[in-house]
Amino acid sequence: MQMIFSRPIYIFLVVIFSIKIAIAEKITPMNLTLDAATRKVLIMEQDSTVLNAITKSLVDKNIHIIKIITSEGLVKHIHIDVQTGQILNNSPK
Repeated sequence: MQMIFSRPIYIFLVVIFSIKIAIAEKITPMNLTLDAATRKVLIMEQDSTVLNAITKSLVDKNIHIIKIITSEGLVKHIHIDVQTGQILNNSPK
């Protein structure tokens, strides 16, 4: 198989392409789905059961609210920012 580019040019193009992808990921919002947010909570809170999962629109952002019950019987509402995927709180209710 014949290479179209020489090795240094090929490496340069791979690096440039990788940098463009990294920049695009920083600029592009994550927009975490409700299903992905629920899976994230179940990984974080092992031995828990999801009671409810909803998405709410606030004035400045959208949040997922995942309601779980722990193995100890404690009910928690976990809020996750839709755009960043960041957990905003982890407080029992």
